[in-house]
This record gives sequence, structure tokens and C-alpha cells, in this order.
Amino acid sequence: MMWHHPTIGQNAATRADDLKIFERDKAQCDYESTASTQTVDYGYRSKLGQEIDRADRRNELRKLCMKARGYTWGPAQPAVADVREQWMQQQRKANP
Repeated sequence: MMWHHPTIGQNAATRADDLKIFERDKAQCDYESTASTQTVDYGYRSKLGQEIDRADRRNELRKLCMKARGYTWGPAQPAVADVREQWMQQQRKANP
């Protein structure tokens, strides 16, 4: 399963740029969801319960953020996965 966007990854010439846009959007949603879940719900008696609750809230906020940016969650598309792998290989070569 992975995130999909209707306009990202459609044009082979811009796939690398599209991947950068996706990575930026994902990073921003990760940051916003983490920043929004710093408070602890003391309704749970244990630290474990509090952390599970916080992780659930963070994941839900991350999903809502990505959906607000136009992404949908679904099965992986091979073309997008291939482009991501190519980009990762380029990054590894550029930053050994």
C-alpha cells in the first residue's frame, strides 16, 4: 500500500520532480502530525496506553493531511515504485 496523487507520476519526464514533491508533502504532514500530538491524554493509566493513543492520533492526522493535499491510499503502482527506487539509487550515489 502506498500514497497516490492523480497528477503525480503521470509524465515520465517529471517523475523525479514529482517524487520530490511527494517527499516534501509527506515530510510536512509528518511534522504537522507530530507537532499536533505532543499533549498526553492522562485518561490512560499507563504510559503504554498514552503512547498507543498518541501514535493512533498521529497516524490519523497524517492520513487526513495527505488526503487534504489530494493523495489517496492504495496498492502500489509498479511505475511509481520503480521511479522511487531509481531516485533512491541516485541519492545514494550522490551522497555516499
